[in-house]
Amino acid sequence: MPVELILILLCLFYENCTGYLERVTISGCESCTLRLTCRGFDAIIAVVDAQFIPFESTDSSVAFNLQQSTAVPVQPRKALNQRCSGVNHCSFILTKDCPGASTLGLGNITVDYFCVAEPKLTKHCNQNLTLSWSRNQAILEGLVHNPGYPRFYLGIETCHWTIKALPWQKIKITILDISLLGYGPENCSDIFQIKESKHVLLSSCLQEESFVEVLSAGNEIEILLKPSSNEELLPRRGVLFHYTAVGCATPFTPKNSHFLGRNDSTAEFSCDIDFAFPDTHLRTKFIKCIENKWDSNIPLPDCDNATVVEAETVNLISSDLYTTKRTMTERATISEIVIPTMIIILLLVLNSVVLFMIYRYKKRKESEYSEEELGTLPINCDKSSTSRA
Repeated sequence: MPVELILILLCLFYENCTGYLERVTISGCESCTLRLTCRGFDAIIAVVDAQFIPFESTDSSVAFNLQQSTAVPVQPRKALNQRCSGVNHCSFILTKDCPGASTLGLGNITVDYFCVAEPKLTKHCNQNLTLSWSRNQAILEGLVHNPGYPRFYLGIETCHWTIKALPWQKIKITILDISLLGYGPENCSDIFQIKESKHVLLSSCLQEESFVEVLSAGNEIEILLKPSSNEELLPRRGVLFHYTAVGCATPFTPKNSHFLGRNDSTAEFSCDIDFAFPDTHLRTKFIKCIENKWDSNIPLPDCDNATVVEAETVNLISSDLYTTKRTMTERATISEIVIPTMIIILLLVLNSVVLFMIYRYKKRKESEYSEEELGTLPINCDKSSTSRA
């Protein structure tokens, strides 16, 4: 059997055991058929969002009809939840399956949805869900819906879920679909609640136009579906929500080290005396939490005393390199600055000596020339005396 086929079978086996949760985006025109499908037969669709963007039109009559129309179109996401959420595949045409969408005119619709395999899906009440830390740093997540979704939900008894993450993590709940009995915020006969330490973060029975996100302050959250106490079976879909951990869980403390402390964004570890981290050769290591992942390889490497000797060797080598570099720099400075300067000074001195010699030579020549000229003039002292007599 080829190696590639074995790897494919192993991947399929791993996904079937651990499940998968992937996000898919499709788009099309207002009258196009959008086909929402998942690659696994046991996976269901969970609509996250749907956005309709109309094309720009210069036809004033179309704009007038849109303004004068009394039909209020249903938000596409609500129509998609009614038709596609909770099933394995479905088709959707905006102008056909969304009442009043014809008044929106021409445009493009984009749909985001999750495909959730069975192991990533919780569909029973009274479950405790724990988000545990994994060595590959994957942020664990999943989806929850009530029994009977999307055809009905059970009445009489409260459906309860508890979700817990590790310390320093928070929990984000995204409400994807909510369909309960009720006619308004003040007239909810059935209630969906999110609580943290007895503090109610959200209480509602109505579907919002966009998905709703709730972020906890701590690492534990409680979710309740309180149905009617008079009926055992209620003809609504119920609730569908997504949960995930936000933030970085504290990594395991490496051997021969101790944990110094952390906050939401940084953690600090220190090796024991005469030990160091093998990757940095330092006793202390700081790691940062960026987008729910640590910026260092997890788990952290164990502290090793051999790295201390290696660190000292590295320091000695660095010191020798620094000394050698400094010596070479000094030599380069001497050869590049001092020697040329000395040559220039020597040339200036030589030029000065030459100029001085030329000056002395010219002076001596001028003196000799003057004496020669004076020696050629006639001096007749006797005649001058006789004439006076």
